[in-house]
Amino acid sequence: MAVRSSIRNAKLLLLIISLILSGLTHAAKLYKYKDENGRWVFSDQKPQENVDYEQERLVVTEAQSKVSISNHGTKLRPILVAVNQLHGPVEIVLHIDQHTNMKISDTKRRWIVPGPGEKTLLYLERDDPYRSFGYRWRVDVTLGEPLEMKPIKPLKIGLPFAGGEFVISQAFFGVYSHKGHPESEYAVDIAMPRNTPIVAVRDGIVMDTENDFSRSGWDMQYADEANIVRVLHGDKTMALYAHLEPDTIAVRPGERVSQGQTLGFSGNTGFSSGPHLHFAVQANYGLKLQSLPIRFEGYPKEPKAGQLLVSNRPVGVNSSANKPTSTKQTSNKINTIVEKLLELLN
Repeated sequence: MAVRSSIRNAKLLLLIISLILSGLTHAAKLYKYKDENGRWVFSDQKPQENVDYEQERLVVTEAQSKVSISNHGTKLRPILVAVNQLHGPVEIVLHIDQHTNMKISDTKRRWIVPGPGEKTLLYLERDDPYRSFGYRWRVDVTLGEPLEMKPIKPLKIGLPFAGGEFVISQAFFGVYSHKGHPESEYAVDIAMPRNTPIVAVRDGIVMDTENDFSRSGWDMQYADEANIVRVLHGDKTMALYAHLEPDTIAVRPGERVSQGQTLGFSGNTGFSSGPHLHFAVQANYGLKLQSLPIRFEGYPKEPKAGQLLVSNRPVGVNSSANKPTSTKQTSNKINTIVEKLLELLN
């Protein structure tokens, strides 16, 4: 019985630890070590250099959905509410595909939901309160506020990296992965070694980040596993910096950034065959995330594959406020919880 109890307790402890870690923004690594009192510590914070530890990377294969719709009412009186966890707006179109005995005059409705925040979309009522009812819905979500659909001049922007010279490996409408994908048609891939500083091309607000993905490959199973920084600009366009190195994002969602500020470091995550930066400026055009033509400052012509880009910008050092949000305070909280759990389970 004692052995079974120990196994059960161990499984319970591991489950609780995984639940704790699932709530962290940057929890792709787990460190296990003993403190000065000989007690085991489980943390996402690396211990001091003189402490022996075991390290394990938690493989993250799916990003958490940051825009969702849920029923905040009751089963009989549904209230559909959109929740936007991004630090920027999204456009939502709700389609009521099927409904029975419902007071619905318009089966397709559209809203702009600011972020982070939530917005009540629909109060649903039965037409006849004494009869059963039913409905089926689906939703389209597009990042950003919609821009007027008209020809746009190429946007002049700074280079998205600092302190180096690198070659464009794929440019506009590249046949490998850009052509046929509106969000990437005007994207630029720049081959560069891992841990090259990636900087903001314009001032803006960090709308979203992904920091914990570690896998890569030339296979669609990795398509959604790129570490990214997305920055919202004042003209409603958004810059996407993708395939970044795990655990190197230097900014937080909601943070204001300036042109040339370090956002993170290049890597090889997601749908990628080698270390590079995938960069694009995008906007919401007609409920579609569309990439826009760009020109880099100092380069008057359209970016071309094989072109050498040279950045003379010195590599800056971010302030502590720009570092990833995996803090000692969070780690200490985890340590305290785990220690109490161990005491209860022993």
